[in-house]
Amino acid sequence: LRYQTMSNLKKSIGKNENQLCLACLTGEYPIKFANALPEIGASISESRK
Repeated sequence: LRYQTMSNLKKSIGKNENQLCLACLTGEYPIKFANALPEIGASISESRK
């Protein structure tokens, strides 16, 4: 058992990085809004107190 590299993962399914969202593996989300979610959640939680 071994881990797949990102390059080999893309090759194995026949897609390039422009055709995939790998955010769950890399933590790099394709939209700016996704990076703001923790802050938005904190603001909502604070406003409910």
